[in-house]
Amino acid sequence: MKILRNRSKVSTIILLTVLTLSSILTIFPMINAQETLTKKSYPYIGAIPNPAPVDKQMLFHVGISAQLASTHMSWEGLSIIIQRPDGQTETIPDITTDATGGTGVPYTPNMVGKYTAHCHFPEQAITADKRDGAYSPVGTIFLASDSEEIEVIVQQESLTYWPGISLPTEYWTRPINAQFYEWKEISGDWLRPAGTYIMPPIPKYHAGNADAPETGHVLWTKPYTQGGLTSYELGNVQYEMGDAYEEKFRGSVIMSGVLYYNRYEWQGSNPELDQDVVAVDLKTGEELWVKNWNNERLQFGQTFFWDSYNYHGVFGYLWTDSGAGGFGAASSGTWKAYDPLTGRWEYTMENVPGGYNLYGPKGEIYRYTVNTRQGTLSLWNSSRVVSNEGSWRPQGNTYDATRGIEWTIEIPTDLPGSACSYHLFDKIVGSSSGGIFGGTSPDITNWAIDVSPGNEGSMVFKKTETLPESGITLVYSDTIPENDVLIVSAKETRVYHAFSLTDGTLKWTTEPEGYLAFYDKWYGPAYGYGKFFTGRASGLVTCYDLETGDAEWTYDVRDDY
Repeated sequence: MKILRNRSKVSTIILLTVLTLSSILTIFPMINAQETLTKKSYPYIGAIPNPAPVDKQMLFHVGISAQLASTHMSWEGLSIIIQRPDGQTETIPDITTDATGGTGVPYTPNMVGKYTAHCHFPEQAITADKRDGAYSPVGTIFLASDSEEIEVIVQQESLTYWPGISLPTEYWTRPINAQFYEWKEISGDWLRPAGTYIMPPIPKYHAGNADAPETGHVLWTKPYTQGGLTSYELGNVQYEMGDAYEEKFRGSVIMSGVLYYNRYEWQGSNPELDQDVVAVDLKTGEELWVKNWNNERLQFGQTFFWDSYNYHGVFGYLWTDSGAGGFGAASSGTWKAYDPLTGRWEYTMENVPGGYNLYGPKGEIYRYTVNTRQGTLSLWNSSRVVSNEGSWRPQGNTYDATRGIEWTIEIPTDLPGSACSYHLFDKIVGSSSGGIFGGTSPDITNWAIDVSPGNEGSMVFKKTETLPESGITLVYSDTIPENDVLIVSAKETRVYHAFSLTDGTLKWTTEPEGYLAFYDKWYGPAYGYGKFFTGRASGLVTCYDLETGDAEWTYDVRDDY
């Protein structure tokens, strides 16, 4: 009983104490309680151009003065309120800024007169994912506010813009002034080989090289191999040339008016066998430098536009590839990048996946890796190996190239033949006629996998067609997406079959060519202007219409003797 009474007294004391504290807190708030912090915001708006022409796009520049702490952060929900000359109000809502605190918003005024506009910034709080540059505490409120109002004069008259720089009419030199935008039409490079027996072909005519002289004239000569007629003792035979199987001059690159080439043929595996790379001024023939890159051969070039928030500029590279075999085979290997101006080593990528190089819109190199046995398809991006944002600083580094794999997806395992051509962000085309020796008729199966963004891995088509003849050797020749055709040659019948890239159906078959076309059935028909052109060993060039397969003309260089 005594213990219970003591407990009762203790409980009474505690209760009185709690009630007393509650009374005090009711009168005096807690000293440690934090009030919500607020900050005034300072929005702005600008208009470019001003005055602006009617029915032409202009730009509003809007935001607030406070930048954000990271490039991935932004202010949200801004709006532009526009008073038109007719008194009507337009609102451009849901504007998101970049990390500077501002952004550009296009607008097309459709009437002449005086417009007024201002920017509204809605109240929003600082969070862990949205910090201002001053690192205000999480929970800080940036108050809503409106910018000053500006006037925009919209006129009927068009504006006078800088007329640009006309293309040159006489000899010119590099480097081209970077402000001569119009000269891009004559500034094309040649960064990769135009196709081999194993490598699927690429367009033979590279953009930026069309405005060439219409008559040939020799600027300079440089011996590449001994060449020419040998001697009286040996008779009417010539020195070796080696451009077919020995692959002399393969891997040559033209970049910014400089020719880069391998001095020697491909053959020879002894690591002590010299493999020099030579840089020559394309206009004068002057030898700029000669380098030996550990006896590795030049394979291809790259001009890569790094366009990020810290840096905007093009980096040129010459590449070696330890995984590149003869005739264009492309297995996994090690890539080394070299500076085109000096030949200095820049950086290395190891474990580059197999495949064929596709150049992206900014010069980044992509590779699709297709494994029909395992049922996988991957996309690799050379730039992602180094960085996907910020600055571009690979100098002196060695990277694991598997960092550049953007995605890997599943594909069917019952696709016959092999992948024949790769079209970036579009489709991968395959055929039972793929490979250097192709397949046989009468049945041929062609297929295509979608690799457009959001549809990666879905089948475009898988179609089997039965051709009239059996036992005919069918060899993949070319894919021409712009004309919706996959072209397959039939060796013994000396015809070409064209299949639709939309559904795989047979579109047309050409008439037979001459018997020497037996030897012309591998990669290489040139195409352009809605036509494709065939002819090698036969000495005959035939032009076909890509819509109908009709032969439009045949050209035969006849010798009067």
